[in-house]
Amino acid sequence: MSLAYRVQTPPVPVSSDDADMGLISEQRLRTQGGASAVVRLVDGIEHIEVRDCRDRLVFEFDPETGRTVVWAPGGDLSFRAAGNVEFVAGKSVQCRAHDEVKIEAGEGRLRSSFTLGAQAVAISSRVLRMAAESADFALTEANLRSEHLRARVGDAKVVMSRLETITDRLFEQAKTVFRTVEDLHQLKTGRARTLVRDGYDLRAGYASIEAEADMKIDGKSIHLG
Repeated sequence: MSLAYRVQTPPVPVSSDDADMGLISEQRLRTQGGASAVVRLVDGIEHIEVRDCRDRLVFEFDPETGRTVVWAPGGDLSFRAAGNVEFVAGKSVQCRAHDEVKIEAGEGRLRSSFTLGAQAVAISSRVLRMAAESADFALTEANLRSEHLRARVGDAKVVMSRLETITDRLFEQAKTVFRTVEDLHQLKTGRARTLVRDGYDLRAGYASIEAEADMKIDGKSIHLG
């Protein structure tokens, strides 16, 4: 297969209006299929462009600003390499998509993926690790499902308007517990047992103890009044 090129020189004005102003001129290298490479002179500044056979912009370079833009006007754009692909930016990297942005690594069960969509963000991986000096989460609704949950926290403060805990068994261990209830503290249970190793002190403005059957009070000495 052979390619033939036709070069237009010297610089040729793009349009009659531009020619009258004397501001824009160009040099064009064109293939037999109609694709072209253009060096355009605008106000004394050169711009380099590559256009397809329908004269749609594919590549442009601005030497003054150093900005390079790659266009895919007819369809998809793909980068493929047998080795590594590296993107390095001196400032920032921005990715925008109309539907979603998806990043995948690995294969099969060892695959991890990150999907950023217009309505949702999904992360899938066998192991997920996050490390931060500070984190702030603002959630309208949250659901957590886990077979095992372990948390190690130095200091925690939780403020809730309502808390409901449902479990088959609940085990709590603490060195010291201080609990303050402003209105009512109610315990409803089938049976209740309180085991105190040393002293037990109960103080109230008034107290009422009722039993439908027998009530037993046993002690080495009992003081009433």
